Amino acid sequence: MEEAEALSTKMGIMVRGGIFKCFGSSQHIKSKFGTGYEIEIKIRKPNYSELERLAIEYGFSSSKLEDRVDLAAAKINLVKHVDKLILEQIIEHGLGADLVMEAEADEGRIRLKNLMNYCFVHKYGLEVTTLFTGYFAQVDLIE
Repeated sequence: MEEAEALSTKMGIMVRGGIFKCFGSSQHIKSKFGTGYEIEIKIRKPNYSELERLAIEYGFSSSKLEDRVDLAAAKINLVKHVDKLILEQIIEHGLGADLVMEAEADEGRIRLKNLMNYCFVHKYGLEVTTLFTGYFAQVDLIE
């Protein structure tokens, strides 16, 4: 739908080999056939001092943000500070896939700054998702 809206002010829905089911503006089609809501939320990126505070809070006080840390050991350290759902996504095809790729390129090590950025963004993303689940019967995270 987004692509069609970007290309034209009018659109149609065709079924069974070319029979128009509906034709009109995107709002008309959404009103007639749409269900639910789609919302795009962007979590701001933290500044450097926020990442430093987070690293200290999460037990990395002896490391600087530019230091490289072992990803597996860091995940074990984060268990007591970060929601399990966030840590479980640090896998090859999860939300933390970029951290896994970075670790594979450097013998299992990643920059602490990247890990803290991931934790910050996903912590607040999870809070927003949790908030919406309190208001709606079903919430689907698209990406």
